[in-house]
Amino acid sequence: MLPPVEDTILVENPKFATLYTSLQSEFLSPDGTSKFHAAQKERNAVKEALELGYRRAAKSHLLKSALGNLDISPAPTATLATARSSAIFKQHPSELVESIILLSSIFRNNSMPLLPSSTKLLETSTLWTSISSQLPQIGALLSSHLHTQALALCRISNPSSNASFLHRAIPKLVSTVQARQKTIKDKSQELNLRRVLLVGKVKTLLSLHHHASEQVINHLEQVMYGSVARRLKIKSEYLGLTAQQLELEATSKYIRGYKMVYTDDVKSALSEYRLSLRDSRERLKEKKRELEKILEGYGLGQPDGDKKKIMQSIADKHIELEKECKE
Repeated sequence: MLPPVEDTILVENPKFATLYTSLQSEFLSPDGTSKFHAAQKERNAVKEALELGYRRAAKSHLLKSALGNLDISPAPTATLATARSSAIFKQHPSELVESIILLSSIFRNNSMPLLPSSTKLLETSTLWTSISSQLPQIGALLSSHLHTQALALCRISNPSSNASFLHRAIPKLVSTVQARQKTIKDKSQELNLRRVLLVGKVKTLLSLHHHASEQVINHLEQVMYGSVARRLKIKSEYLGLTAQQLELEATSKYIRGYKMVYTDDVKSALSEYRLSLRDSRERLKEKKRELEKILEGYGLGQPDGDKKKIMQSIADKHIELEKECKE
């Protein structure tokens, strides 16, 4: 697999982006090997041979490991696997156990070969010569053990499935594990690619943030200390001084006009006129009080008095006389 490349590098180098895309999609396999190698057929043959050898080695290792992990003690439960093993143990308990122990010991110490004398002694023993007759029983035990392990893997792979139907998933266990391994590998590659893309986007975001911060700082400098700010400040100061000048001129004109209109003679005349108005007001108030007293003598202010009725009748007759005189 080619290492992922940041978007900014691909954008800034379009030729490299074309080459990178071509290599990734047309010339290279997902594992990074070439699709058009001259010895591709030989490579495929070697790869198939290696896969075949790997499968054989895996099967051998699985059988050896299962043989070493067999439970050679009879179980008291009555499950299918343990019932089968218990039946075998009832037939040949000691010989079968000894054969299993012998085989597992030989496989465990396979890296350390025995001495020729030990090998000859082993081959002449009755236990070794009778192992071939016990292979079907050992195979049944291995089959039961592997079946149990496969059920455990199916239970892990399908935790929501019913336990009575888990045996149906055993034939598909290998394909399921391979599919999940492939999915994990693809997701891991996608995650790495997205991580690199995220780094590129973060760098772009940081550069945009830096550019925006620079623009804000420049704008603030222009507003606070730039030519526009100085011009606005000087203009506002000029307008303030002009307003103060106009205020002083208006005050001066008001004072001059006041002095021109209100001379000393006018002020004295207005003072005397104010005094005369005050006297006239007092005289009018006194006259009003006298007339109110006269009207009270005629019953004004007394709603139910006889004088009011008399004055009302006099007023009515006066109106009638005026009408007759006009006629």
